[in-house]
Amino acid sequence: MQDLTKQIGISSIRNTTVIPPKIDDSNPFTYPINSLPSSFTEKKKAKVLFDYEATEPSEISVSANQIISIQIVPNDNDWVLAESGRDSGKVPKAYIQIVD
Repeated sequence: MQDLTKQIGISSIRNTTVIPPKIDDSNPFTYPINSLPSSFTEKKKAKVLFDYEATEPSEISVSANQIISIQIVPNDNDWVLAESGRDSGKVPKAYIQIVD
């Protein structure tokens, strides 16, 4: 090991601890994507029931009868994360119906 550390110019290799980013449990939309629970990352298809115009940068606008991909957000009864083409963001759960 010492020979390797000399070759790459490191005097010693130390054990390091990686501290994960702090997650605000009250806001699931702040989860780093690579730390989301597997139940969250499962995508489903949904039909949009009503037009929805985004009012915040974290939301997307969708149209009635549109089929979108969604991801359920843990501990949030009001919103889902949605993908429509290249756009992604929050959409109210009341505006969609899961189709698969």
